[in-house]
Amino acid sequence: MEKNELISQIRSQLPKLPLTFRYLGALKEQEECSNYFGLDYKPETIYALQTNDEPVGFFYKQISRFIHPVAVNSTEQPDSLPEETATITMPVAIEPDKQFKLFACCFPVKGASRSIICDIQRQHFSFIPNILYDLLVQDSDTTFAEMVAIYGAENEPILREYFDFLLDQEYGFWTTAEEARHFPEVSMEWDSPLAITNSIIDMDANSDFDIPSLITQLDELGCSALQLRSFSQRSLDFFDNLLQHIAGSRIKTIDIVLPWYDGLDIQTAVDFSAKYQRINNFVIHGAPFTKFEGNLNKNLTRIIFTQEAVTGEHHCGLVFADYFVVNMTMFTESHHFNSCLNRKISVDKAGYIRNCPSMPEDFGHVRNTTLKAALAHNGFTEKWGITKDQCSVCRDCEFRYGCTDCRAYTQLSGQDGYGKPAHCHYNPYTATWEYPGWVVADDEETLHSTLENA
Repeated sequence: MEKNELISQIRSQLPKLPLTFRYLGALKEQEECSNYFGLDYKPETIYALQTNDEPVGFFYKQISRFIHPVAVNSTEQPDSLPEETATITMPVAIEPDKQFKLFACCFPVKGASRSIICDIQRQHFSFIPNILYDLLVQDSDTTFAEMVAIYGAENEPILREYFDFLLDQEYGFWTTAEEARHFPEVSMEWDSPLAITNSIIDMDANSDFDIPSLITQLDELGCSALQLRSFSQRSLDFFDNLLQHIAGSRIKTIDIVLPWYDGLDIQTAVDFSAKYQRINNFVIHGAPFTKFEGNLNKNLTRIIFTQEAVTGEHHCGLVFADYFVVNMTMFTESHHFNSCLNRKISVDKAGYIRNCPSMPEDFGHVRNTTLKAALAHNGFTEKWGITKDQCSVCRDCEFRYGCTDCRAYTQLSGQDGYGKPAHCHYNPYTATWEYPGWVVADDEETLHSTLENA
């Protein structure tokens, strides 16, 4: 088979590249433009990018829409085009005879309707079209000139746009096949010498168990992150005593969640967190106002006052864009383990030991069972290995390796605990957040009913 015939055969089996409009004038002119570029101009083929999306390339900075191209009959091309669309030029530092290689710290993740590139070194991500993901993954050993030959010269401006964006964001570089062999991939393995890496201790007005003893046990297990969550009023003196006990432990970061009370203002929270540099998040719920403060007085603690009252463990499992984490630990752990339950041990407000306070199974009470004994119990680690790639809907989400999962509350469509988190309102098939807030219920039955009727 001749080379040209082979290229034609390959091209006939490939999807066309998404093309962007620079000109959004009258409908007739839009139709002329769409015919020229082989576009099926129908409302259902237009996807509005969310306002917080980072656009792709120069054209995406000008407009907020892109169209899926279809086959074009060249005989139907108009004699003239709108002036702004007649010429498409893109000065890009393209090296035609080289292939593009992502830096080892930049990982593309494909979703149902769009993809992202996770830069785990700089700890941020950017949105990209799925076709660009395919170019980076499936055609990673293809030179730019070969891509143009495969996808056609008419798509060269779009290819240039894509790689201009990648170079501008410093996601990769041009290299030869020989040079590329000297840039090994980052290992995706994850492990920890710690038996437990994180823990939650819940408490309310009736909690009477020995928290300092639990802190000592967590230290013995190697726990490095602890959340102290109170559903009833506790003075700062109470937490002051606990934090003094933590001072000599291996616990590195602490989150404190407590109800607001008269006199607990922003300055009081700032002064308290300044005493204990291990406090990562200081959340005061049920406050008469909503306020976020961070990095005050060179303190890295995030102080959050919220009017939402946290009355129980059912307020757990929220999935929100602000909670996404992009770093090496989260990214690799999420590939192999559950991003919430793995290496976690918790104590609920009644003193029962659970993987998470919201999980139905308990493994003894703190009065007669040590945390170490509960951890050794058959079944305690059963859900540690449930990854996002195994869960319905989540497996198709571009955020799955940076999102903290929830197995306690899942949508009814999931089977055997493998459903989408019930408190997640992101739809990866439309790339939209479908519920502006989150649903909180006092029990799981009410929660599911509320979601179904939302």
